[in-house]
Amino acid sequence: PQVPPADLPDLSVVAGEACARAITEVAGIDARVKHPNDVLVNGRKVAGILAEAREGRVVLGLGINVSQREGDFPERAEYPATSLLLESGQDVERAELLAAFLDQLERGYDAWVTTHRSG
Repeated sequence: PQVPPADLPDLSVVAGEACARAITEVAGIDARVKHPNDVLVNGRKVAGILAEAREGRVVLGLGINVSQREGDFPERAEYPATSLLLESGQDVERAELLAAFLDQLERGYDAWVTTHRSG
């Protein structure tokens, strides 16, 4: 993106918000971003985002727990993990979730670039 280099790491927040909106849209559950890079449902981590900025480019990595069951996760003290299946009680179609995420990411990215555009 043609934005100041110092703003590039903020894309992890844009991706996190897109992820939370997609989860809410597709799974029908309230997902919230815990800044800078986690998405929580009912206080439990359902997704994580990593962003690496280098030489004016950003690579985003995203993981969403979709169909894990109790016992599939290691014990974790501060933010125990969960999945969309555990929280919604229903299977979530990965392709639908991906499409919703990409749509939300595009919208968020376009708005972010517009407000951060350099010179």
